[in-house]
Amino acid sequence: KQSNENDGLPKFEKDQVSKAREIMKPFILRRLKKEVLQDLPTKKDETISVPLVPLQRQRYDDLIRIYSNKDRESFEEQGLSGVAIVTELRKAANHSALLRYHYTDEQLTQIANKLAKERLYKETNQQYIHEDLCVMSDFHIHTLTCNYKCLSKFHLPESVILESGKFLKLDEMLPALKRDGHRVLIFSQFVIMLEILEAYLTIRGHLYLRLDGSTPVTTR
Repeated sequence: KQSNENDGLPKFEKDQVSKAREIMKPFILRRLKKEVLQDLPTKKDETISVPLVPLQRQRYDDLIRIYSNKDRESFEEQGLSGVAIVTELRKAANHSALLRYHYTDEQLTQIANKLAKERLYKETNQQYIHEDLCVMSDFHIHTLTCNYKCLSKFHLPESVILESGKFLKLDEMLPALKRDGHRVLIFSQFVIMLEILEAYLTIRGHLYLRLDGSTPVTTR
C-alpha cells in the first residue's frame, strides 16, 4: 500500500520518505494486539441471517411493492432518490418504529393540540406542530411523549418496541452471553436505532453503556 501511495512521487521525494521512515522506525512501536496478548482467543466472524417478524415482513414487502409501482416521474416529484429508498428499507428491516405506522392522524392532532398548550414546548402553532409530527417516525413521537407529561397516555406499548426480528434474536443471545461472562458491543449506523435499543434493554432489564457522537470525548 505504501509503495502505491508513493508511485506518483519524484525519485527525490521517494528517497526522502524512505529515509524518514528509517529514522523514525526505532521510535515507533507498532504491533498487532495478537502479537502482544498471546492468550487472546482466535477472532471469529459469523454472519447470522435474522428473519423479520410477520408484521415487519408485511410492511417491508408493502414498501417494496409501493416503490416498484412508482415511475421515475413520481420519484422526482416526491424528491425520492435511490439512496433514500434503500434507507427506508433498511429502517423497516431494523425496526418498524423507525417509520410511522402506529400513530394515527387523529392521535397526531391530539398530540399537536396538547403540545401547543405546553409552556416548555418550542412551538405554539398547532398546525405547524402537526406538520412536524407527520414527518416523524413512531419512535421520535414516542420520545416526545416521554419528554412531556401531558402526552404520557400516547407512549408506544412495550409490545411495539419489542416487535423486531433483531430484538427476538437478542432475546436469545444476550442471556446466554451474559451467563458465560461475555461483554457485548452492539453497533448501529442509525442513532435513532440506538435509542430504540435503549428502550429494549431497559424493558429486558439489561445494564448498558451508550456511546455515540454526542458523548463527550473525555467521557468516552
